[in-house]
Amino acid sequence: MGTLVTLPNGSRVLVDAGRDRREQVCMLIGFFVESFLYGIYVILFSGVIYLTLKRRRNQRGRGAKIVFAFVSLLMFLITSTFTGINVYRFVESYALVKAPLDTPIYFFRDFKRWENYAYVVCSSLLIWIADVLVIYRCYVVWERNWRVIAVPVILLLVSISTNAVNIYWFQSPALPFQAVKPLLDFVYPGHLAQNILTTALIAYKMWKQHRESQASGLRPAFTTALLSVIWIIVGSALIYTLELTTLVVLYFMHHPAEVILQAAIVPSIGIVIILPGWIHETELKDDDGSRRSSFVGLVQREMDYIERTSRAVRGTL
Repeated sequence: MGTLVTLPNGSRVLVDAGRDRREQVCMLIGFFVESFLYGIYVILFSGVIYLTLKRRRNQRGRGAKIVFAFVSLLMFLITSTFTGINVYRFVESYALVKAPLDTPIYFFRDFKRWENYAYVVCSSLLIWIADVLVIYRCYVVWERNWRVIAVPVILLLVSISTNAVNIYWFQSPALPFQAVKPLLDFVYPGHLAQNILTTALIAYKMWKQHRESQASGLRPAFTTALLSVIWIIVGSALIYTLELTTLVVLYFMHHPAEVILQAAIVPSIGIVIILPGWIHETELKDDDGSRRSSFVGLVQREMDYIERTSRAVRGTL
């Protein structure tokens, strides 16, 4: 229950003091969580860049490496912009108290303000780019088989369409909320479904290669290394999947803590994308004992194992 109040800008809002207070606390917690995760992301990203520049050049899989390097850099720039805008929003709302009714939460709910609108746009762009990157990795691992990624691509297109409508609605509230609500409700479940599907496809392909390598009699060290690659992929993706699952549950519960996950998910995406590269650069080595020199060499490593296993299996037939 609450009281309907007309704000200075002419809009009417339902004031629920108890819920508003809880959501304000969650917003502040989300700010600190997002800032902490962004710090981790900066460290990982800087470390991978440093290690990459330090390695000798390797031309294998250059096309995939360039794609992943460019997209990873773009994601870092968007995440940094997102974090900067978020700092500005909190200074405006909590420090300078430029909020209706002197209540910060109403500042964040006003999507006609450029900073709040840009916050949503940056978040959507980052999620789309991350989805494209994961689908591309799936495409590469499955030896560029378009049929395998057909369903993830369809889910991505639906997600982009629904998010685009939602972004438009934030600036055009004349659209009935009931007409937009089904699209709002699809956003996070759609991302979750696609993330689970693509991660499962990548893990299955690697597991299949592992079974084939065992059947063909490849040395244990080879199959153990292949399992380590699977663990890196699934383990890093699990972070994002658990966050999305929790966010979906909180969203449909209408729990104010959902704003914490909404803030945390942006730097988490960057961490999930860059973490395999960090582990690869710092731990994994080629067969000759030298470290693989690439910003996203993990993808090439996946392809190397698949190609070598396929050759070995064919040789036993």
